[in-house]
Amino acid sequence: MVRLALSCAVLLVSAAQAAGAQQTDAAADLVSSWLLVTAERDIASGEARRVAGARGLLVLDGAGNVFEFFTAPSGDRPEAARSAAQRIFADNGGFWGRYEAAPTAGRIDFEAEEGVSPSVRGLSFREATSSRPTG
Repeated sequence: MVRLALSCAVLLVSAAQAAGAQQTDAAADLVSSWLLVTAERDIASGEARRVAGARGLLVLDGAGNVFEFFTAPSGDRPEAARSAAQRIFADNGGFWGRYEAAPTAGRIDFEAEEGVSPSVRGLSFREATSSRPTG
């Protein structure tokens, strides 16, 4: 679930690099709130599919704090084997914690202090950007 919304963060780092800002601290360009407008599932399987109705919010502050929440409906039919509570849990995610942006290395490092799912607590992960700075 976290990987779904973090693709948004990957795009943000790429966008900051592509903007060609000549700042010494390009990570400062990421400090803001960002809306998730598209999402894909099953990216790792190589069969990425767009998720209709995905929405989310990513907040990165100047002190290195991050907050993320997203909803990405699975598209299950109501008569599917999942209960309503299971479907809600599967379709929503997010975390809060710390981040460190390394634009010149093409990545953002995250550490989740807590999250919507208990399995996110204490998780550290790195998201690489799809492009590297050219100079």
